Amino acid sequence: MGAAARLLGAARDSAVTLDVIGTLEARRQGHAPSRSLAVLRRRLSKAPADPASELEGTTRELQAIKARIEEWPELPNSFGFVAEGLRKTYRRGRNALGEVHVNPNSETFHTLRKRVKDHWYQVRLLQAMWGKDPREAQLRELQECLGDEHNLTVLEESASLVPTLRKMVDQSRKELRARALSLAGALYAGKPRDHTRRVHALWDSWRQTHAVSRKGPGRANGRRRKQQAA
Repeated sequence: MGAAARLLGAARDSAVTLDVIGTLEARRQGHAPSRSLAVLRRRLSKAPADPASELEGTTRELQAIKARIEEWPELPNSFGFVAEGLRKTYRRGRNALGEVHVNPNSETFHTLRKRVKDHWYQVRLLQAMWGKDPREAQLRELQECLGDEHNLTVLEESASLVPTLRKMVDQSRKELRARALSLAGALYAGKPRDHTRRVHALWDSWRQTHAVSRKGPGRANGRRRKQQAA
């Protein structure tokens, strides 16, 4: 799966330079050097882009993974089986946030982005039990902020920027990082064990509700009448 992700990442980076220009244009609010952005867009649009080979390799990798799915063992239906993974992923994200505070640069923010994505995937896999909790939406916004921040770095590495554009990139990065740190600070405020306990409580509540709904109210009421009669 890692090989497929790397192949898609290469194709993504070749296209993101054009996308981030659109983001900068949307954020410029009439003050940005629109002519410089237009010139940069035209220059990058002329660059050769042929992601077909990368996509073919990714397709083969995904097909091989799909063929192995039937060989996967059946997983235990218990919270204990997933608890350590949830705790570990949350701890790694919290540590990555700490590294950003100590040394805020493109590399530490990119690591935080990867750790936030891991946590976001777990929340999405267990989305049914979160109910109206806003965590998934907050993680999505945080991931978007960190993704846009990383895209600015990709743009800088892919093209030579005139001073006016570099100033705009620096300002956008500053704003994105500030918002990301605010969101991440709230999402990673608790300790790993507290996060795991919270998820465990949600798991138990969802399982109980799910069990009752599967049995249906008629069977549940019938059992209650039998207990009262006894």
